[in-house]
Amino acid sequence: MEFFVQSSTDRIVMHSVNLTLEEDSVSVNPIIMESIEMMQENDVSKTSANEKKNQPKVVLPIMYDTEKEFVIINLASKLEENRRYRASFNFSGKLATNLKGFYRSDYVDLKSKTKKYGEIVEG
Repeated sequence: MEFFVQSSTDRIVMHSVNLTLEEDSVSVNPIIMESIEMMQENDVSKTSANEKKNQPKVVLPIMYDTEKEFVIINLASKLEENRRYRASFNFSGKLATNLKGFYRSDYVDLKSKTKKYGEIVEG
């Protein structure tokens, strides 16, 4: 996931209904100009040496606010304002049926009159 930081912060707060992040997989990297080509390739596994040097350290454990349904990723240093970052992580959770959290969407195909489900399309 990519995001823009409007004001300096040392945490990332995201909606997370019934999802659990794998703590060892969480990373946050600044997006710098030399990363544009990597973004176009959509391969977050490639990280430049410059990004690794500036990579904010994630403070474990990851925190959860179950009442507000947030996950909170605390960082050892602040993210700079007016910068773009990329956060990546593995997560687990049950596929919900109530349109809340991690859920599968469906629609009725007007031609075939059959129920279809969203698909993952690889480029």
